[in-house]
Amino acid sequence: MNKLLTILIFLGMTGLVVAKDINTSQNAHIPYRIDPNEQPAEYEIPNYVSKNNSVQDLPGKSLERFQRFWWSHYVTSTPITYDPTTKAVGILVTNAVYDAQNQFNGTKVFMYRTTDNGGTFDSINVFRNRLKSVLFGSVSYLNSTKSNDPNDLSYVACFQKVWKDLTNDPDDGTIFAVYDKSFGEEPEYVEELSPGFGNPPDAQNWNNLSLKTNEAKNTVYGFGTLSPKSANDQYGYYGYWRFDFTEQFNYGSIPSQWWANKFRASDSKTSSWNAPMQIVADETGTLYAAVNNRHFENSEPRLLGISKSLDNGDTWSDFEIMPDNILNSILDKHPGYTDVGVISPYTKNAMFSRGIGKVSFLANIIVFGTDLTSIAILCELTYDNGVFGIKEITELETGGPMVAYKEATTPFDPNVYTIRYTESWFGNNFQVATTVDGDKVLAMWIDAKKGVTIPIDPVQVTTSQTSSLTGQPEDVVITLDTILRYDIYSSVYDMNSGNWSQAVNITNDDSVDIYFNMPSIIPSVTKVPFLSYKNIRTNRTNQFNFPKEIIQMLIDDVTILNYSEIDATKSQASVEKELDFNVTLGDAYPNPAVNANSVGITFTIDELAVVTLELFDNMGKKVETIFNDKSTIGYKAINANISNLNSGTYYYQLSVNGVSFTKKLVIVK
Repeated sequence: MNKLLTILIFLGMTGLVVAKDINTSQNAHIPYRIDPNEQPAEYEIPNYVSKNNSVQDLPGKSLERFQRFWWSHYVTSTPITYDPTTKAVGILVTNAVYDAQNQFNGTKVFMYRTTDNGGTFDSINVFRNRLKSVLFGSVSYLNSTKSNDPNDLSYVACFQKVWKDLTNDPDDGTIFAVYDKSFGEEPEYVEELSPGFGNPPDAQNWNNLSLKTNEAKNTVYGFGTLSPKSANDQYGYYGYWRFDFTEQFNYGSIPSQWWANKFRASDSKTSSWNAPMQIVADETGTLYAAVNNRHFENSEPRLLGISKSLDNGDTWSDFEIMPDNILNSILDKHPGYTDVGVISPYTKNAMFSRGIGKVSFLANIIVFGTDLTSIAILCELTYDNGVFGIKEITELETGGPMVAYKEATTPFDPNVYTIRYTESWFGNNFQVATTVDGDKVLAMWIDAKKGVTIPIDPVQVTTSQTSSLTGQPEDVVITLDTILRYDIYSSVYDMNSGNWSQAVNITNDDSVDIYFNMPSIIPSVTKVPFLSYKNIRTNRTNQFNFPKEIIQMLIDDVTILNYSEIDATKSQASVEKELDFNVTLGDAYPNPAVNANSVGITFTIDELAVVTLELFDNMGKKVETIFNDKSTIGYKAINANISNLNSGTYYYQLSVNGVSFTKKLVIVK
């Protein structure tokens, strides 16, 4: 198993906790917090020039910055939720809190909420405790009364908990924050170390869970793999949790039908039996749990299994398993190919209901043949009241993007490191969302654009390759001078025809997309609440001097969370806002500004426009509005006062009718 997975699994095992003490620290602050109601800053990365940028092409607002974003949004997290009646979007964020001495002071959980398509946001407190850290939050709304008031919405949020030391402290269960207006102003907290029912002899604890809503049962439910992992498995057993808002009762279990002995025993951590689970409800409230595993009854290949519950998760059926011949039937469409299997089984999967007794599961299927290039195919694995099927959606280029991160090579010496280049644990990041009217299902994923590479400044990286002598993975150092270009793609499923649309490249730009999130219910396929993520350069990564694409892939970095509402049926590059007149933003002078009290900034605008000129620090915080005029045209020369600013890198941004132009300013004192 590669080291990236080792790190992430370790982090995944370090999470779970309690908390009634919401307002313990009065002086705590979050230095990376962004005001979502201010215009977002852009960031200039040296050594690379591009007309497009994946985040800029997705119009929206910067909401938050994370230190290592997997602490907030993880591969199995469901951090964004949508309520059709109130049109409220909720975005759950966990982030570090620091005291007045800039010392780590626990973690705060809060939810951004917007009811006007991201125009403005409220920030709702969910959890705060200075002695504990929480990771990997998920959230889901429930509007049982169909109220039009977003303040009437109920919700459940859950997050792993550890004590203050993220590295050394043990697992301590999971916190479930349950909010209902009848409870009062704050959520009630359900703190559980482990499921209450069905725990096997090798006791399992709650870990990172996904959350969804079962409206027919007035319930929010959670599911995922537990901890600890076994000797030969990357993950623990599967667990199920729910909160019933009618009975106001929570229930957690590990159904015996999901125990490890129901699957083929693992030979090693790279052949784990338990790929991630997905659970969906049909319109009657029947639950369907799906896994793409090596089941006990067969050794190979991985096959889709469906376990059902008719009583809101109290009891579950044994897995019904897709027959081998259904999976093998895909070879009929690919003459010469003789073998079929699942690629990247441990990354994010997706599942949706097509009606009563009907569900679909998306998987990356690969076919092989002697002397033939293997083909990866995004497939819909179908289940229709006991009958399985398979349908091709589109061919894929890869199993997901490659990422880079800083890996220490000498203990206790941060200056001795290598750059690890490896597969992203998000994989293709398959996600699906059903439209409010129930007519469409939107599928989105990440993949490389065929035949397109991006040249970069050559850099040495460490990666894993299979040894020609031993057949085992081994580390090698290579010079990386090109990378694949990864974009976000979409396809729309029509419930009436049962057909998928041709795949569309949503971002289609010169950058690298790694991760995104959307809610499981969306207003329409042309109005999709959407979270995108972008890494920015900090002093720690300046030493790499990588071009933008590598910085974008660096995981050990500050990450910006952006919210937007997108049309998922067309490339965002084609709908990017443009001006039909010329704008020129001049270079600041002097730059660098050495011991200077002011700098001059010029710009020229050919037509009358609404104009602002603002100055941001290196973390994106606005420090000054230099110029603001609702009616400007022609050449302007502005003198900006910088006498009260410290040494550092700043960005001045000219906004003209909502289109931004940004340049860098360095101040030395």
